[in-house]
Amino acid sequence: MPHSHVRRRLLALATAAMCVVALLPGQSAVAAPADPAALPLSQRALPESCAPRLAEASREAAGKGGTGTCVEMGKLNRATAPADAASGGAGTTAVTCGNGAWAMARFGACATAPVRLYVYLVPSGALVGIIDMTATFMADLGSIDGRPRYNVTVRATALAGQVLGTLITHEGYCEYGCNGFTGGSAYRFDYVGAQANFLLNAAPGATAPGAVHTAQMMLYFWFVNAAWSPPASNAVGASSPQFRCDNAVPGLNQPGCVYPSIRPVYTPSPANNSYRQHIQMALAHNLPRTLTRTTDSFNQTQNHNRACPGMHTAPAGYSCDEYPFQSTLQGAFTGGHAYGRTFSGCQISWVDIRQPGDSGGWNVCYIPAFENSSGGNELNRFYVNNRVINNDSFDVVV
Repeated sequence: MPHSHVRRRLLALATAAMCVVALLPGQSAVAAPADPAALPLSQRALPESCAPRLAEASREAAGKGGTGTCVEMGKLNRATAPADAASGGAGTTAVTCGNGAWAMARFGACATAPVRLYVYLVPSGALVGIIDMTATFMADLGSIDGRPRYNVTVRATALAGQVLGTLITHEGYCEYGCNGFTGGSAYRFDYVGAQANFLLNAAPGATAPGAVHTAQMMLYFWFVNAAWSPPASNAVGASSPQFRCDNAVPGLNQPGCVYPSIRPVYTPSPANNSYRQHIQMALAHNLPRTLTRTTDSFNQTQNHNRACPGMHTAPAGYSCDEYPFQSTLQGAFTGGHAYGRTFSGCQISWVDIRQPGDSGGWNVCYIPAFENSSGGNELNRFYVNNRVINNDSFDVVV
């Protein structure tokens, strides 16, 4: 049922709908397509889950005949996997929506669910109308302006019986952690292919530098028809999965939002061949692929100093590169490693060459200085583009 603060809006919209319906052209509803599951209305029964709605309508009718409604929507399961790697570099809104469950990426989530509207007689519960539809919920967090958006599309796929004059309307808002509210006019929804698109434009609640908090959006919809009594159906809809809004990305003074449970993937560019090969060899020896960023400058310095001690001078044109990166908690100092290793040809003398089966410690190698610098800049851009903040995890794939 709609929240108490919007019930007055339901009644107002229902009244407006009566005026709109009077202007609709008189045409019969399109019958549902032939389908084994789509029996004639006379052979179908109101589902048991709608019994409370029937009982409520019967009480309100006070012994008089009338028409009641019940809307059911399939349940959307929450994504509970702890952390799945997003494909590619910067995660985007999921392209393929999950059917009955949320498909998630770093900057978006999407799901579809079946919805059905039942129209029945009061007090008998005999069905006199039905609309089958599909609802698509898409939460887009990756907008250029950093504003989360919640888009819901409802499309009628089949209908039968007394549904002429049915309209659909909606309301959406930020449940917490962001700012935004949307509502609007009712749209005609009494023919196959009818489609309604509802959009909630929100704004992150985290705007102060360093701010971090969770947020969630909600959008629901319902149906109105002047021929029903009462004229408004119950409301159905879904909350977006919880997401994080922050203004805590070093080097980026701009708030934005992500799904932090989805690890972004860092793929070193082939343009920095030696840098990329060093990482590739480290991963081939089973050094960790999943890393956790640290923005603590002291720890970053300690990681680098332990892996690349200052008393050693690099060959001309080269600099010392370490893996795991100094900007991660798996680095040489913060990772608590007992030792470091290198590879043959790396020109490193202060640690042993890594042998097959040795997957411990950190790794160091001298690589061309311009590649090391370019690779570091690339990693920082990855952090910014994916809003990787302190203690965020990400995957390294070569």
